[in-house]
Amino acid sequence: MSRRIAVAVALIIALAAAPVLARPACQTESDLAAMQFRQLQVEFMVAALKCDGAGYDYRGQYAAYMHKAGPELARNARILKAMFVRQGKGASYIDRYMTGMSNDVQIRSQSDAKYCETAALAFEHAAALTPRDLPAYAAQTVGKPYAATPCPARPVRAAAHRHVSRRHTAHGHTAHGHAPHKHATHKHVSHQQT
Repeated sequence: MSRRIAVAVALIIALAAAPVLARPACQTESDLAAMQFRQLQVEFMVAALKCDGAGYDYRGQYAAYMHKAGPELARNARILKAMFVRQGKGASYIDRYMTGMSNDVQIRSQSDAKYCETAALAFEHAAALTPRDLPAYAAQTVGKPYAATPCPARPVRAAAHRHVSRRHTAHGHTAHGHAPHKHATHKHVSHQQT
């Protein structure tokens, strides 16, 4: 009997966990911003390595960028690790993620004839920004980051409509914005016969 109970409990746990395991991981707006900022760093790294043999020397600019962005990148790493932990992948998944992103950027750079030329302008813009402005610049430059699946937006129209309805009702209005009708009361006057 105890064995049957144990099997039943294990089955219930497996069924309860199935929807969670099957649910695809998605990224919030803050997650996407963190991924974009990390990808900008990888873009600069690939440019420094790839473009050296193409007549461009970005090694000094990349070193300057890493020095400027160092504290923000350390904070960024903590955000990414927390995201991977939340998704059930573990903090160490960041190494695998970085490898995949680097390979993706490297492959894309080989098919872009103007990759090294474009990198010059990106380095120039980044050099003119403060460290705190770099994440916002990354969001404008990178677009959709590597391996990103944005979370769907939550519907808010119904909730907003209920809020407006309650507010109007509280101010003496109905849900349609009109004041409630007041029924007139008629006074019956008795006529005295003279």
